[in-house]
Amino acid sequence: MKVRLNAWSTAFPIAPLTFYKNTTVNFSYKYDQDTSSVTAASVQAFVQFMKSGATAENIAITDKPASTTIKQLSAALKADTVNQLQLAAQLNFR
Repeated sequence: MKVRLNAWSTAFPIAPLTFYKNTTVNFSYKYDQDTSSVTAASVQAFVQFMKSGATAENIAITDKPASTTIKQLSAALKADTVNQLQLAAQLNFR
């Protein structure tokens, strides 16, 4: 899936997912600069599972600086039920 990010508002509703203690998520991603003037060295990429309207819930993984090649990542999640997936590239993370 290729997703064009729109700052912090790139979030998608998903069917409710319940994570239990020791749940691990695995995924691959790549930061493609495309038409942006922001290079990968200036951003951190992250995938976040969250509840609607919540922030900083169940951050799955953060990669800084963002990778310009396909990279496999994994992370443990805390126990919770979520219904949104957010994909983001945050500028000036340092």
